[in-house]
Amino acid sequence: MVRVEGGSFQMGTTSGFDDENPVHQVTVSTFYMSRYEVTHGQYLEFLNGAGVSAAGRLNGNEVIDMEDYYVAFSHDGTLFSFSGSGAADSIDCPVIEVTWYGAAEYANWLSAESGLTKVYTINGSTVTADWSANGYRMPTEAEWEYAARGGNASKGYLYAGSDNAGEVAW
Repeated sequence: MVRVEGGSFQMGTTSGFDDENPVHQVTVSTFYMSRYEVTHGQYLEFLNGAGVSAAGRLNGNEVIDMEDYYVAFSHDGTLFSFSGSGAADSIDCPVIEVTWYGAAEYANWLSAESGLTKVYTINGSTVTADWSANGYRMPTEAEWEYAARGGNASKGYLYAGSDNAGEVAW
């Protein structure tokens, strides 16, 4: 985990979607974020360790879209395995086709595996968060945008290093 020092930044944009404006000042507290994305291999451990159904459901919610063409997992009736695909040809690539519930359930599972207190309570489609818990969680929208822009080391670019996405994204 990487410590992201808190600070203030201008969140949002006037050139994006309607829910991205107006631009407004936001302050985030110091938080921790994984240095790397969750891989297919890590998510595979969760799928088999948490009792996810062959249909990709846990506690009534879809955690991975097993019907999607690009899904990188298969289920043999007992266990999930990595099957790969054109979009995900390595078990070490970042996992794809995960739902929001899947990310929350993964964070809870990883917390339990690590002896930490779960952040999310999931009851059907209702999710509550205990922000004082010491377990793993997803970053908030503000934390994500702050980190993506470079945190308190940001030079004010829209993206991390440029105002032009083509210069910093693939």
